[in-house]
Amino acid sequence: MDALVPVEWDRLVRLCAHLSGSIDAADDLAQETLVEAWRHADTLRDQEARPAWLSGIARNVCLRWRRQRAREIERHDRLMRQGHLESPTNRYDDLLAGLERDEIADLLERALNALPKSTRDVLVLRYVEELRNREIASRLSLGEGEVAVRLHRGRMALQRALAQPELRAEAIDMGIVTPDTAGWHETRIWCPFCGQHRVEMRIEPDTQAISCRCTGSCIGDGTIIGGKRLMEQSRTLTSMKSILSRELLDLHRIYREILDTGTGRCEQCGRSAPVESWSDTEPDGWDTLRPYGIRIACQACGAANGASLWHLLIDSPEGQRFWRRQPRMHALPVREVEVDGRAALVSGFASLRGAERVEIVTARDTREILHVDGAHGG
Repeated sequence: MDALVPVEWDRLVRLCAHLSGSIDAADDLAQETLVEAWRHADTLRDQEARPAWLSGIARNVCLRWRRQRAREIERHDRLMRQGHLESPTNRYDDLLAGLERDEIADLLERALNALPKSTRDVLVLRYVEELRNREIASRLSLGEGEVAVRLHRGRMALQRALAQPELRAEAIDMGIVTPDTAGWHETRIWCPFCGQHRVEMRIEPDTQAISCRCTGSCIGDGTIIGGKRLMEQSRTLTSMKSILSRELLDLHRIYREILDTGTGRCEQCGRSAPVESWSDTEPDGWDTLRPYGIRIACQACGAANGASLWHLLIDSPEGQRFWRRQPRMHALPVREVEVDGRAALVSGFASLRGAERVEIVTARDTREILHVDGAHGG
């Protein structure tokens, strides 16, 4: 271990910072990596493979750390709902960024597997372990010029691999590959309401406004987000799913403020407007959901917007976590119940790939989340 630390320490700290998304935790994670390496030293048969062996241990350590962090966030949310803690701002940003890194790493690993080992090794050392060309040359016993040539050829080969139909759609979703044209682009994200159709997404380059809709128009006009200006936090993300999740969580905060105060702000003229329940007589093809949603109607200019109960639930942290775990799911019918003498609503989401479901109980008058029930619901 004494000989190993000075040789590998700086590289492992950089790698752990990259894999975990936390510079503050990187030193501790690198230390844990070396401790695990010491415990399992007898499994290393080839000393020349030691850097790759250590990198594999670091990936497992960081993945375990991130899972633990996700559990801590869920526990924090439960305490927050019970009134024991206040809600910190942006507590989901690190988790979203970490989940995005997982998705991108998985995609790149599949693309890299299609490349020759010599090309793959150079790309991994440069872009995963973030070594400089000189360090790569020393590691692989190559000249720096040869490393530069292999990197250039490797990037071209990786681009060709990502252009294959089975990977290209995912690469576009994650922002690694740019779509050929502007406008609406179908993503690989399943609509959270019907689970039968994909989500289309459009980001306006001038206004940075994001719109998302179900290609099957399963609820109203299918809109999940319509023309909402991207938050600054979302601009640091590249995955379509992470951007959408970040924006929906922000809508949860906005709707919560509206419901708590009883008024919202008109998106057209900016004037204050009261929040109300949807009218039972709104003919739209989804009348059974309208009475349970909210509507902000401006009396000055006549503009109106709002959200169904399904929208309010998918915007919530509880809905978002379930959607992350069950990417193909559908919304459950709304039921009217009574909880401790209070009128309440029950709905939620169920997986289309298993028996998992989450049911979320909300107060009928304030849409406050009263209870979350489900084996994987948080």
